[in-house]
Amino acid sequence: MLLPHDGMIGMSPQVGRVSVPMAGITRLRTSDGRRCPALRGVWSEGGRSLYVLLVPYDGRVSKMMQDVNRGDVIEFVGMSGERRDAGGDTHYAVVVHDMNVVRTNASRMEGGN
Repeated sequence: MLLPHDGMIGMSPQVGRVSVPMAGITRLRTSDGRRCPALRGVWSEGGRSLYVLLVPYDGRVSKMMQDVNRGDVIEFVGMSGERRDAGGDTHYAVVVHDMNVVRTNASRMEGGN
Protein backbone atom coordinates (compact mmCIF):
# COMPACT_ATOMS: atom_id res chain seq x y z
CA MET A 1 0.00 0.00 0.00
CA LEU A 2 1.32 3.44 -0.85
CA LEU A 3 0.61 6.08 1.77
CA PRO A 4 2.44 9.36 2.34
CA HIS A 5 5.43 9.00 4.66
CA ASP A 6 8.10 11.18 6.27
CA GLY A 7 5.81 13.82 7.68
CA MET A 8 3.86 14.47 4.49
CA ILE A 9 0.57 15.67 5.90
CA GLY A 10 -2.40 16.47 3.71
CA MET A 11 -4.41 14.74 1.05
CA SER A 12 -3.00 12.84 -1.91
CA PRO A 13 -4.51 10.41 -4.46
CA GLN A 14 -4.35 6.82 -3.25
CA VAL A 15 -4.77 3.34 -4.69
CA GLY A 16 -4.34 0.55 -2.18
CA ARG A 17 -5.14 -2.91 -0.95
CA VAL A 18 -5.69 -3.74 2.72
CA SER A 19 -7.05 -6.68 4.66
CA VAL A 20 -9.81 -6.36 7.24
CA PRO A 21 -8.71 -7.89 10.57
CA MET A 22 -12.13 -7.49 12.17
CA ALA A 23 -15.56 -6.82 10.77
CA GLY A 24 -17.72 -3.95 11.85
CA ILE A 25 -18.06 -0.28 11.24
CA THR A 26 -16.46 2.22 13.62
CA ARG A 27 -18.05 5.64 14.12
CA LEU A 28 -15.78 8.68 14.00
CA ARG A 29 -16.75 12.06 15.38
CA THR A 30 -15.70 14.94 13.11
CA SER A 31 -14.54 18.32 14.39
CA ASP A 32 -18.00 19.78 13.69
CA GLY A 33 -19.70 17.05 15.75
CA ARG A 34 -20.98 14.81 12.95
CA ARG A 35 -20.53 11.06 13.19
CA CYS A 36 -19.30 9.21 10.12
CA PRO A 37 -18.70 5.49 9.53
CA ALA A 38 -15.20 4.07 9.06
CA LEU A 39 -13.68 0.63 8.57
CA ARG A 40 -10.28 -0.39 9.91
CA GLY A 41 -7.83 -1.97 7.46
CA VAL A 42 -4.31 -3.33 7.94
CA TRP A 43 -1.26 -4.01 5.78
CA SER A 44 2.29 -5.18 6.54
CA GLU A 45 5.34 -3.08 5.91
CA GLY A 46 8.85 -3.74 7.14
CA GLY A 47 7.76 -6.58 9.41
CA ARG A 48 5.12 -4.56 11.25
CA SER A 49 1.39 -4.10 10.89
CA LEU A 50 0.11 -0.66 9.93
CA TYR A 51 -3.52 0.37 10.26
CA VAL A 52 -5.64 2.75 8.23
CA LEU A 53 -9.19 4.01 8.67
CA LEU A 54 -11.24 3.76 5.48
CA VAL A 55 -13.93 6.46 5.42
CA PRO A 56 -16.64 6.26 2.71
CA TYR A 57 -16.99 9.18 0.29
CA ASP A 58 -20.68 8.54 -0.38
CA GLY A 59 -23.63 6.29 0.48
CA ARG A 60 -22.77 3.70 -2.18
CA VAL A 61 -19.32 3.08 -0.69
CA SER A 62 -20.78 3.16 2.84
CA LYS A 63 -23.21 0.37 1.92
CA MET A 64 -20.37 -1.70 0.41
CA MET A 65 -18.39 -1.30 3.65
CA GLN A 66 -21.30 -2.62 5.71
CA ASP A 67 -21.10 -5.91 3.79
CA VAL A 68 -17.38 -6.48 4.51
CA ASN A 69 -16.48 -9.54 6.61
CA ARG A 70 -13.46 -10.32 8.73
CA GLY A 71 -10.63 -11.57 6.52
CA ASP A 72 -11.83 -9.79 3.36
CA VAL A 73 -9.40 -7.75 1.28
CA ILE A 74 -10.41 -4.28 0.13
CA GLU A 75 -8.97 -2.73 -3.02
CA PHE A 76 -9.71 0.98 -3.03
CA VAL A 77 -9.23 4.32 -4.74
CA GLY A 78 -9.45 7.49 -2.70
CA MET A 79 -7.69 10.41 -1.06
CA SER A 80 -5.29 9.65 1.79
CA GLY A 81 -4.02 11.72 4.63
CA GLU A 82 -1.98 11.27 7.76
CA ARG A 83 -1.72 13.04 11.05
CA ARG A 84 0.50 12.75 14.08
CA ASP A 85 -0.94 12.86 17.56
CA ALA A 86 0.65 14.46 20.62
CA GLY A 87 2.41 11.17 21.42
CA GLY A 88 4.13 11.13 18.02
CA ASP A 89 2.06 8.26 16.63
CA THR A 90 1.06 8.51 12.98
CA HIS A 91 -2.56 7.81 12.01
CA TYR A 92 -3.63 7.18 8.40
CA ALA A 93 -7.07 7.68 6.90
CA VAL A 94 -8.38 7.32 3.35
CA VAL A 95 -11.60 8.83 2.03
CA VAL A 96 -12.64 5.98 -0.28
CA HIS A 97 -14.23 6.98 -3.61
CA ASP A 98 -14.50 3.45 -5.02
CA MET A 99 -13.70 -0.01 -3.73
CA ASN A 100 -13.80 -3.70 -4.53
CA VAL A 101 -14.17 -6.43 -1.89
CA VAL A 102 -12.17 -9.62 -2.46
CA ARG A 103 -13.58 -12.49 -0.42
CA THR A 104 -10.99 -14.81 1.13
CA ASN A 105 -11.44 -18.38 2.33
CA ALA A 106 -11.50 -17.13 5.94
CA SER A 107 -14.36 -14.72 5.26
CA ARG A 108 -16.32 -17.37 3.33
CA MET A 109 -16.10 -19.72 6.31
CA GLU A 110 -17.57 -16.98 8.54
CA GLY A 111 -20.59 -16.54 6.32
CA GLY A 112 -19.31 -14.08 3.72
CA ASN A 113 -20.45 -14.26 0.10
